[in-house]
Amino acid sequence: MKKLNTRFKLHQVLAFIAFLAATNLSFAHNGTIKGVVFDDETKTGLPGAHVRINSAPAQATFTDELGIFSFVDLPSGEFTVSISYIGFGDTTVIVKVNDHETTMLKISMASREINLPDVNIAADNNDNLHTISALDIQTRPLNNSQDILRIVPGLVIAQHAGGGKAEQIFLRGFDIDHGTDIRITVDGLPVNMVSHAHGQGYADLHFLIPEMVRGVGFAKGDYDASAGDFATAGHVNFNTPTALSQSMVKLEGGQFDTWRAVTALDLLGDAAKAKNQNAWLASEYSFTNSYFDSPQNFTRFNLMGKYTGLIGENQSVTASFSTFKSKWDHSGQIPLRAINDGSITRFGAIDDTEGGETSRTNLNLVFMKNLGNRSFFKKPSLLRKIRFRAVLQLHVLPRRPHQRRPNPPKGKPQHHRLQCNLEQGGQYRRQAPDHRRWAATAL
Repeated sequence: MKKLNTRFKLHQVLAFIAFLAATNLSFAHNGTIKGVVFDDETKTGLPGAHVRINSAPAQATFTDELGIFSFVDLPSGEFTVSISYIGFGDTTVIVKVNDHETTMLKISMASREINLPDVNIAADNNDNLHTISALDIQTRPLNNSQDILRIVPGLVIAQHAGGGKAEQIFLRGFDIDHGTDIRITVDGLPVNMVSHAHGQGYADLHFLIPEMVRGVGFAKGDYDASAGDFATAGHVNFNTPTALSQSMVKLEGGQFDTWRAVTALDLLGDAAKAKNQNAWLASEYSFTNSYFDSPQNFTRFNLMGKYTGLIGENQSVTASFSTFKSKWDHSGQIPLRAINDGSITRFGAIDDTEGGETSRTNLNLVFMKNLGNRSFFKKPSLLRKIRFRAVLQLHVLPRRPHQRRPNPPKGKPQHHRLQCNLEQGGQYRRQAPDHRRWAATAL
């Protein structure tokens, strides 16, 4: 009886192997199209480009972080491949597919001025991820990177501490405070702090230079487990450029002693771009006294850099760093009674020594590889060092005779935080033939 059971199980295993072999042969009979879409000027891959072919039924997909796409299980014959990307001219390629073969494509796209036609907007419940393109960002005046968040529909930000502290965020009825219920990342680097005096999830984006943002992906709605534990109301990811088309210097000035200077340098030049090697360095200096009766003395300095290089055709390594430091004074919380009795104006201060200083340094190393068969692997390693110091006085409630506790002495820090941590992570992502995606992430 025991031998019979063993023989029966062996027959089952052999039948299963034969079924897998037959399945693989049936799929191997057809051909594959695999390609990379890249910027004709910078020679870097274009992630998120829309690619479609005129097969029956029609198929469409998006390029991954390296600009790579693929279509599998195609019958032999000629196909028209169409590629579109905001800010670039549409491109069409005719491809011949043979059985048992993979046809490789390298498609360059040239940037151009565009005149957008009327757009019909319709809801799609299958995908709640949206993007803000570089074109949307460049057409709006911005003081800092957190102003870009205002472009997200339904999201409002407010600053109540002189410009040095992270803005307060409101999204679809959520008072997110300084980032408690929204996950914010820059090139996948987490911005939220796990612990902070101003609330769990405190997210200060002031280390990011707005001119160095090339796109923003965001999602709103109920909690998304793939985005982590801060994505209660949504999540936002800022993308910096892989390469600069040219170096630039910008100088700005305005009222209330407001000055700003931005520099961005292409470090390697066109010869390195032809070898798929890119590096840039950017800096920003800001100063303003603002419109308050007591000068704000707000000063901020930012420095950012990024290197990206392809290792072969299907993998790349990216190393980036950013650091900033700011210092400021602010009017703080002021009581309404002091304005009503004429002691101060609405732009005045009870204690003009309130303010603070903050700094943050980030190092981020990312390895990416296209595994084929619509699979993608991403391995980030990051180091963060954050320092926050604030002087706050609360003068909203009147002091009663029986309350003997004095106000904190001027100049004494009421909130102080120093954090330094090293994080490792990894993500494997695969896109099914019906274009639904699933991912496994480990942090």
